[in-house]
Formats: sequence, C-alpha cells, structure tokens
Amino acid sequence: MSTRQFGATWWGQAWIAALEERAAVDPTRLPRGRTYARQDRVGRLELAPGKVTALVRGQRALPYRVTVTVPTARAGALDDLAAAIARRAASAAALLDHELDPVLVEDATALDVALLPGTGELKTRCSCPDWADPCKHAAAVC
Repeated sequence: MSTRQFGATWWGQAWIAALEERAAVDPTRLPRGRTYARQDRVGRLELAPGKVTALVRGQRALPYRVTVTVPTARAGALDDLAAAIARRAASAAALLDHELDPVLVEDATALDVALLPGTGELKTRCSCPDWADPCKHAAAVC
C-alpha cells in the first residue's frame, strides 16, 4: 500500500505553507489531519468559488462539517486569465497535465488574480468542539 504524498508540487507546498501558518499555535493538528486524509475520512467534498465544504468522520458517530474559504477573483478576472492561458501553449499544456506553470502565476499576478492563498487568506471552520484553527478535520480537507 502506497502512502499519499502531500505537497508534492511547488504550488502544493505553497498551499500547505498557508495552512501551516494557520496551525502555528498547535503543530500537531496538521499531521493528525494528514492521517485522517490517508484514512479516507473526508467525504462529500463540494467545490464552489472561494469555498470547499466536506464532511469528515472523526471519533463521534456523526461526521463534522468543514468549510474552507479563500478570497475569490474580481469580476472578469478569470476571463482575462483564460485569455492569458490561451496565449501560452506551455501553460495550457501544463494545466492539462495537472501542473501549474510558474509563468502562469506571473500572468495571474499581473492581472491581480491570486491563484494561491496569501498570508491570512485561508480560513477554516468546523462543527467539532476543538478550539484549534485549523482543527484536524479542517486540516484533513486542506
């Protein structure tokens, strides 16, 4: 059985860095969240602009509801970014291969479109009684 790897790409590492910034108070939360993710405890994952919701099975009978939010792009910004991608065949090919071309990030930055969460932009909420932010359930979703 292979172990899932988290943050295998440079942009995956940037996402994890944003989460680690949130977890600075209690560094045990992220490893516990990874364990939950590896154990397939995350279900009903729903994606919407600026928001991810999921149900995470914890120790109790009913799963916890987790919401992760990030800022959304301004109106029209994604159309501008799509046009930039269309002008760069390498960026489009990288996206089709599940990669994020660093040049595309530069284009997005020039268009004022954040592709990755910045400092303090990753927000998590969970229905569990844990006070930590993120809790292990939210870390499993991220």
